[in-house]
Amino acid sequence: MKTMPTLRALTCALALAAAPLVSAEPHEGDVHPLLPCATAKAGCTIELDDLDDKPQDAATGYAIFEADFGDFPTLFSTDDPGFEHEAGQFIPGTILGLTAVAGLEFWNGSQWLSAPPAGETVTIKDAQENLLVIGAGAPPLGTALIGQVDAAGDLHRHIDYLVTSGASVGAYLITLQLVGLEDDLVTSIYGASLPFMILFNRGLAVDDFEAAVAARTAPIPLPAGVWLLGSGLAALGITRRRT
Repeated sequence: MKTMPTLRALTCALALAAAPLVSAEPHEGDVHPLLPCATAKAGCTIELDDLDDKPQDAATGYAIFEADFGDFPTLFSTDDPGFEHEAGQFIPGTILGLTAVAGLEFWNGSQWLSAPPAGETVTIKDAQENLLVIGAGAPPLGTALIGQVDAAGDLHRHIDYLVTSGASVGAYLITLQLVGLEDDLVTSIYGASLPFMILFNRGLAVDDFEAAVAARTAPIPLPAGVWLLGSGLAALGITRRRT
């Protein structure tokens, strides 16, 4: 893992990394952060835009973004989803970053597991090539830096996600939050976004991967006891009406 650069070097490098990429249309698969305030200012909470077409996790309500390990020429990395927002949304100089809020989960083709079968990890390589490694269990500490908002308040960046080389075929899921930091990389300018999920395909056929997505979004069945309680209350209501 690389050592942390000096603040001056970090700020300069982030400014270069934050240069907007040329793009005719916003990428539909990207994460689109926004501020609900009338003007970009400190104290707002980051929100996520354009979630109407995104599936939601049934247990948490978190938006799910889909990606695919296997970007040419590698089989175990991707730079999707990226991060893009409209100009003027954020205070220029803001550094956007990611924190992990849960451990890595794995779909084995029939069920979601709390740990991959061979101890695989998903690693975020940030704008400074520092690594945030997410494995099973408690989420790692630290922030993966996306980039620095430019003078126009604009940012469009893609950073790298890597799964362990030779990783088991299946789907891998990480849960993240967006944060906005001052250039000391510690002080928060905005409230962190609600968590969101990125669900990566690793070698599954399209239909099998969509089954993994569907298993996250399917309604959660109520325990049998809840149904019995509901039936009992309904019966009680009928008895009272008859009385």
